[in-house]
Amino acid sequence: RGSRCRFGCTVLVCGMADPRIRYAKTSDAVNIAYFTMGDGVPFVQMPTAPWDHIRLDHETHGRQRCDSIAARMRLIRYDGRGCGLSTRNASEFSLETFVEDLRCVVDELGLERFVLTAEAGVAPVAVAYAAREPERVSHLVLRSGCARVADLWTRRVRSAHAMMTNAPDLYARAITSMIFGAGTAAADDYADFMAQCADFRVARRMFEDFFERSLRCFKA
Repeated sequence: RGSRCRFGCTVLVCGMADPRIRYAKTSDAVNIAYFTMGDGVPFVQMPTAPWDHIRLDHETHGRQRCDSIAARMRLIRYDGRGCGLSTRNASEFSLETFVEDLRCVVDELGLERFVLTAEAGVAPVAVAYAAREPERVSHLVLRSGCARVADLWTRRVRSAHAMMTNAPDLYARAITSMIFGAGTAAADDYADFMAQCADFRVARRMFEDFFERSLRCFKA
């Protein structure tokens, strides 16, 4: 069977069965949704919070990527607090709480050593975890990210994020147009995907709390 992916193309759905969604609970009582696929060396893929939804992504564009990784390794994916299938009404968003989300999943699965991968704004969280638990992270793979929060949370980025609550539809269209091109099916698909991942008011608070608190922490 085929399905419409969030990038505007048709994906042929085949291969592995849909993974079972499970939950792990953090020390501050937040339920974190996760799934595993395949066997072998554990490969933990961190969420691109707040724009992540493990079930929706797997049903569309992410299926082929997941199947490819799971054919060789044990893939672990999870939704961060405030987005996807995890607790949506979480109130704390900081470097520490995002590290806790990761910790509770790998502890729930009893992973002693694993590959950890992260991209974009969540990369500092992966770096922080790897620095604290170096014996557990065999490889750290970062994509389009950086170790310093200040390099991500610039004045231009802060001003753009104000649109999340003032004009959420405009914000989504602006972001997706920059990535995929204005007026394209791919841009429209991804804007719809963003709307299903998280409440834009929560997303704005997540960005601001995480980056502002992290900046104060690193300056202290």
